Amino acid sequence: MGLKIKISGAVLISLLLGGGLYFFLESLNQPQATYNSNSTNWIDFELPTTTGSLWSSTMVDKQVVLINFWAPWCLPCRTEVPYFIELHKRYYPSILIIGIAIDEASNVRRFEDVTGLNYLSLVSDTHGMDLMRRYGAKGELPLTLIFDHDQKLRHQVLGPINVSRLERILDEIM
Repeated sequence: MGLKIKISGAVLISLLLGGGLYFFLESLNQPQATYNSNSTNWIDFELPTTTGSLWSSTMVDKQVVLINFWAPWCLPCRTEVPYFIELHKRYYPSILIIGIAIDEASNVRRFEDVTGLNYLSLVSDTHGMDLMRRYGAKGELPLTLIFDHDQKLRHQVLGPINVSRLERILDEIM
């Protein structure tokens, strides 16, 4: 006869949040990898939003752009989203934040609803991965690309972002 353990919802949520916080804080101490990109120039692309409309990068003009490749199932990615939400509130329209989710639109929409995601959210599994590869990445998530006003790739960070480092990078570019 097996032992049954009964865990209340509050205890389960506390464990999950505590574990998530631990992994997020640990990720800040991890070294970040940077790839030499295949392209240091902006690559035009078109991807759907989570509502199904098509968005074109040709609309971007003379803005600092941060592109974050992520997925709702990726824990380090999920921990970055609240920071990007706050960054968007502080700097938009000076900085355009584009999230490109590597997943299905329905999964991303559910995550957006829960988090209150407020920046441009695009979704595409295959085309998003293709775009990552064109910048020299191998497909690991999260991946953050930062472009200057002239659409030159200035920084490419693989793995969880370090908030203070990103703030310095953005201050330098702006």
